[in-house]
Amino acid sequence: MISIDEKMYITKDVSDILISYANEVVIKELLLKFCFNKSDGKTNVTELITSVGNCESDSLPPKLEMELVNFINRFVDRLPKIKINALYFWIIDQHFSDYVNDETFDISGSELKDFDNEFGKHLAYKLINPKESNLLYDLKEKIFDLLIVFASEEDFLLIDKETKRSLKKTIKYYTQR
Repeated sequence: MISIDEKMYITKDVSDILISYANEVVIKELLLKFCFNKSDGKTNVTELITSVGNCESDSLPPKLEMELVNFINRFVDRLPKIKINALYFWIIDQHFSDYVNDETFDISGSELKDFDNEFGKHLAYKLINPKESNLLYDLKEKIFDLLIVFASEEDFLLIDKETKRSLKKTIKYYTQR
């Protein structure tokens, strides 16, 4: 980050490093805790991922949804500031990707440049004022969606060594940028 005239400028390189760190370290840590727990020296697949993965409806039952929300809150609330900041950059990157990939967006020329500037200011505001801008809420909501999609990648009818291998492979896929 570069400071000029008391303004903070975040370079693309710094942003990319933080997003990579969020993916390769923090999201990986999240997915590992979501998938596995240790008891009696053995690594087991958690009940939470199997319950979420086996849910056949479009939305989770209220009790399971609350359990997942509590898991996310505990995870995020226990993170050190550096990891939270990395996740803030990650969620901003997610918002930007959603914006760039929005096919319904239909403006061009100077209108697009003006919109890009406004959208950039909106994202910068979120980053500078995470509490006031509800960035933490956005982050938890995105993590919620991520975990549901992640859990749907697996079949949990039979949990064996192959399930564990497959989960580890899927975690690797999700955390590489």
